[in-house]
Amino acid sequence: MIGATADFVPPGVRWIEERAVAIDPESRRVTTSSGQVLGYDFLIVATGLVLDYAAIEGMDVARIGRDGLGSIYASPEAAQAT
Repeated sequence: MIGATADFVPPGVRWIEERAVAIDPESRRVTTSSGQVLGYDFLIVATGLVLDYAAIEGMDVARIGRDGLGSIYASPEAAQAT
């Protein structure tokens, strides 16, 4: 079974699940949507992902893993089938 994202964050890394509304690379600071201003040594910004398989003509998630159709994002099972 695949763990939650938090399970893969190494010790010593602070994971903040908020939107970044401003990044100041010169000062090495980021401001979050709640107004937090955070300094950083290294900054990783993950933009997230929104899936819309219905927007892909002919896409059928049930066919993932067959006939060359693949997607690692639909589910852990789909990723394994891919």
